[in-house]
Amino acid sequence: HREVFFGKLFAGHVRGRVGFVLVQNLRPTHQPNDQAGLPLPEPHPIGRFIESILSDPEAELWYDPVMHPPVGTITYIVTTTLPDEATRARFIRWLLEDHIAKICAKGALSGTVLRLSDPALPLRTETRYLFPNPESLQTYLSRHAPALRAEGLAAFPPESGVRFDRVVGEVCGSVP
Repeated sequence: HREVFFGKLFAGHVRGRVGFVLVQNLRPTHQPNDQAGLPLPEPHPIGRFIESILSDPEAELWYDPVMHPPVGTITYIVTTTLPDEATRARFIRWLLEDHIAKICAKGALSGTVLRLSDPALPLRTETRYLFPNPESLQTYLSRHAPALRAEGLAAFPPESGVRFDRVVGEVCGSVP
């Protein structure tokens, strides 16, 4: 029965995208297997099951863009080199408590911070932002990035020893 799968997290290949899907608010559906209207057991693999859910307008589906972003998603990566561990800890706290939320409010799907450890020196972090398409990134860069970068430079000016490098890429695929 579909209600057995309520609130579960599944991995699978759905409409050309590999990723995780959280399924909630499913209504049980029964297909008669005889005149008594008894429900049929679920005979097909989870991929086809999820595909059937996608046609249910009342089902809520989430695709996890962080773990498995769709092909064509744009990544905007900022690598930061920091002078010492205290500055790195303060920088990570600022990202998580303030900066990433502001970028997500201006068009990013998500932001993830990594404390890079190999090689151990120089001390670095990497912040990965996902944008749904090149146009959304361009809108962010032209309209919002200058003010947000100014906030970052005010909190971590060049004389503090903090250095930023940025790269942009397009997701070609992912494997669960």
